[in-house]
Amino acid sequence: MVTASVQDLAARPNSDATPLPHGYPLHVDATCDKVRGGLCLCLDGWRGWVLHAARIRSESAGEMGAAIATALALFGDPVAFMRDLGAAVAKAVADCRPPHIPDLVCQFHFLAGLGRKLHKADHAALGRSLAHFRVRSGLRALLRSLPQQALGTAADRDRDLPALLLWVLEGDGHKQPAFPFGLPRWDFLRRCCQFEELARQLLPLPRSRCERSILRQAASVLEPALEPAFGMPALAVRLERSQSVFQELRDLLRLPHDALRGRQAPSPACPRTAAALLESMPARLQAHRDALRQRIKALPDRPGDATPVPEAIVLQYLKRYQDGLCGHPVARDEAGRIVAVVERTNNPPEQFFSQAKRRLRRRVGRANLGRDMQDQPAQVALAANLLDEHYVRIMCGTLDGLPAAFAEVDRSAASTVKPTLDRMKRNSHLRQRIRQWESESAIPTTAAPESTIHAPSRNASGTPSPTESRRGRTWILCACYKKSSILRAHS
Repeated sequence: MVTASVQDLAARPNSDATPLPHGYPLHVDATCDKVRGGLCLCLDGWRGWVLHAARIRSESAGEMGAAIATALALFGDPVAFMRDLGAAVAKAVADCRPPHIPDLVCQFHFLAGLGRKLHKADHAALGRSLAHFRVRSGLRALLRSLPQQALGTAADRDRDLPALLLWVLEGDGHKQPAFPFGLPRWDFLRRCCQFEELARQLLPLPRSRCERSILRQAASVLEPALEPAFGMPALAVRLERSQSVFQELRDLLRLPHDALRGRQAPSPACPRTAAALLESMPARLQAHRDALRQRIKALPDRPGDATPVPEAIVLQYLKRYQDGLCGHPVARDEAGRIVAVVERTNNPPEQFFSQAKRRLRRRVGRANLGRDMQDQPAQVALAANLLDEHYVRIMCGTLDGLPAAFAEVDRSAASTVKPTLDRMKRNSHLRQRIRQWESESAIPTTAAPESTIHAPSRNASGTPSPTESRRGRTWILCACYKKSSILRAHS
């Protein structure tokens, strides 16, 4: 009855059909590890409580829809749904969502998908060109050769040229945003274009013979990146334009620092500021769409070029997802003051998955968590709620009263819940069928009978003959291959 008790206790904050204070936004997401251990999570975005967790074989609309329906049956309708852009979760939410509840999409996933659409082709082509001409590897080889050479006379001058080459390779050393919010190859190409000018400023004349030699070698390595005939400058121009259009939309959706929630902005005015900005979001997005249309009309004709311009791609994404980017509900107190706003991103479940995997990885010491997540019951996610004092106070008063709370679970109310841990090992029903066949001797067992393995004949010296040795090794290899093939077919 462990699962029944956990589910019943998890629903206690909404027992007797009493809605949660101010309602709750339902964040829906799923995760796995190496295509194993699928877990669907329904989370309260305002409190961080796990409302329901279920094992799923794949991120299909049917399995995720069943998990969402269970959460709605336990806790009632949310004030809003928050999800990513996946087609399966979109269909699952559409099947369960009442018409009056907004269906919001994660703005981070929206921008990430748009950025990949804008930058992926040109950024990948630039990476292939840089790798083909070995620009980065050539600069690294040149940098490694510098310590063995005398560069200049002054101590500071000895470090200038190596530091300049290192700057071209790695920039200022700070961690850059991940693609598509950062374009590391484009940034590298821009630094390559600035190398010659910076060398004139930082390495004034007179230069030593060694410095002149190193600069000539660097210019030879950088020549493919700077020569228009090789195509990289044209790729840089296209990336610069698409990045500019992308950054405009990012600035439009980004909230100011004083409206962000968190340690750096704990002011009570934050929810009110965020709500005011989100309320004006539809008008600002519409104005941005109008401006993009005017910009497209002013572009010159491009005969023979069917590639869509960045502005057209942004318009296409806004037309598809604009309804999910706006309309975030708010929670108000008795005096009518805004105390909470629905998150603009699906970060709460994403952060929950990240922390849960990190704890599991530290516990088992394995990088691949597929098998461990598959063997772990889905209800383990509900235990994270016990870290919240308010949840514990509603459920059982204190953690010391948790055993008594489990003991008091009404068995009649819990009889409708599956009374076993929901492990749902992948292909377990198939393995049961295989064991049934083995018990009925319908298929051969994995271990071959001893009588079928003939001992190889031995010659006068007592060693197996070459023919029999090869035959024995061949039989063993075939047996191992068949065994591994059977396991792969049912794993």
